[in-house]
Amino acid sequence: MLSADVFTDRILTGMLITLLVKLSRHWQAAVESVPVKNVDHEILTFLQENYSTITLEELAAHLHYTVPYCSRYIKKLFGCTFSQLLNRISFQNADLLLKNSGLTVNQISKMLGYENPENFMRAFKKKCQMTPSQYRDFYAESKKNDDPTKANAPSSTVQ
Repeated sequence: MLSADVFTDRILTGMLITLLVKLSRHWQAAVESVPVKNVDHEILTFLQENYSTITLEELAAHLHYTVPYCSRYIKKLFGCTFSQLLNRISFQNADLLLKNSGLTVNQISKMLGYENPENFMRAFKKKCQMTPSQYRDFYAESKKNDDPTKANAPSSTVQ
């Protein structure tokens, strides 16, 4: 015959397993409800709104940080320098504008803060191994090829 301690251990083990299952089910919801640091969100929002003209000094002043602290904080938070982060944001916006707008490359370069469109084209080509116009054409062609309405069209009618 089993002793009372064995039954107590079994009951406690069962209760602990039940508790762990309930905690694991609610863990994801609890983690998602934790607010993101406002400063992190504020930095990204401020940079997205002002990426074409912002300087590290202006960002530091906006956050009430010293310039060296702001620089270190960005490096720690995003894993890259301030200028690398601005380039990343700028190229993300260039990507969206090239794919989804009819703006000329010159207009896009001005929107991104480049005074000379050729500097933008040179930087874009260095990053993407093709010019902005080639990138736009490549994307338009691949988008056209992925269009399911044209998948069954005879090859002579697809231009």
